[in-house]
Amino acid sequence: FCFAKDKLLKSLSFFRNFSASSTIFKFFKYVLIKSINGGDSYEIVLEEDTRIDDFTFKNPNEGWYITGNQIFTTTDGGSSWQLMHTTTMSCKGILYNDGILWVIADGMLLKYYF
Repeated sequence: FCFAKDKLLKSLSFFRNFSASSTIFKFFKYVLIKSINGGDSYEIVLEEDTRIDDFTFKNPNEGWYITGNQIFTTTDGGSSWQLMHTTTMSCKGILYNDGILWVIADGMLLKYYF
């Protein structure tokens, strides 16, 4: 996804191993990263323990992501995120188009107007 000079990438997952004597520590995170220089460098704008199922942006500042049955929103380019809505269904996909936020949830299509 590209918005003016901003490029947003799908969520990436990664893990790290840390070793202290004979103990190995592992953690698994899901991240959403953003580039404002055409992909020369990236910054993490969201880091979660739970999977980020999908995301969409209206413009470089306003966006949404889904995880499980929850929809989160940002108005500051991903610096902060707030829970917007919790459904009783599992969300599978999300798309913003022409003033409407579309969410695919358990075979149904949910609409939110903006």
